[in-house]
Amino acid sequence: MASTPDPQPGHASIQHLDKAFTNAPALAGWLEYLAHPEQHDGPRRVTHTDIGTGYTGDPYETKEGPRARELNAGSVLQDLTVSGFFAAADVLSGQSIDSIDNAVTLIEEMRHRRDGTEGPTQDTADVYERLDTALGLLLPNWTDDAGKAVGAVYADMHVWYQRRTEDLFVMSKRLVEFGAAIATARKNLNELMGKVVDALRAHTEDDVWDDALLFIIEKVVGFTLGKIDPTGATPVVFSSLFGEATKKAESDNEPGELHGSSYYEILGSFLAAARRVCEGAARTSEHLVTNESLGNRAIKLLRTGMPAPPMLPGS
Repeated sequence: MASTPDPQPGHASIQHLDKAFTNAPALAGWLEYLAHPEQHDGPRRVTHTDIGTGYTGDPYETKEGPRARELNAGSVLQDLTVSGFFAAADVLSGQSIDSIDNAVTLIEEMRHRRDGTEGPTQDTADVYERLDTALGLLLPNWTDDAGKAVGAVYADMHVWYQRRTEDLFVMSKRLVEFGAAIATARKNLNELMGKVVDALRAHTEDDVWDDALLFIIEKVVGFTLGKIDPTGATPVVFSSLFGEATKKAESDNEPGELHGSSYYEILGSFLAAARRVCEGAARTSEHLVTNESLGNRAIKLLRTGMPAPPMLPGS
């Protein structure tokens, strides 16, 4: 039913959306209401007709009707579809921020693991540290070709291990920033949904409305640079860094640019703003994995950066 603009929590277009989109039912209710003027006496498009001459003018919007000498000309949505208004929310649904939390926890356990009863000892940091100590005592007195070859391999392994710690930190940080970018984009889009509902209601009642204020998604990038030592002894805690990243995004905002003097213009400005939100999230996500200044070069070299070991005499 669309005889009123009441929220429609059961609307088919919003059932699969992320729970962050709390304003989706209200938007669905207004869209269905506007899409079906045949079910009520509210907003619609009409044409003016002159019975005497048979003249019929161009369609225009009215907030009630039809009145005398007006003929129904369809919905104020015109060529827009109800499902199309949830396409951006569809793009921003399905990404599990909880799973990012789990991934960061595993990376940090790997980065700070120590010898003990959990996990294979050959993967622990303590094994390397004991090897580092032992070879540091042995190599100064191991001066033949075999000792020099072992020393070369050890030097490469030392460089890799030091980089490994920092590279794993970069991986954790990139995941945190990606999660914060998605969460910020969802907040922005949900804000837009709520504000366009306000705008549609205000336009119907000849009232005014406030524009949406959108957080700047790109600001989640680099939120902790200079604040956390990537080789420090304290593991990254997802919840604290996630909160820090989202606060950075929310430290500034920009207008959503919802505007229009007709239903069609208001709805069109919402679609344009929703597209900008998605594009901002996409640009940020791409930046996190392609911009070398962010340290992803180290991630790419994580498995390939260490040179092959030299051949030992007699091998």
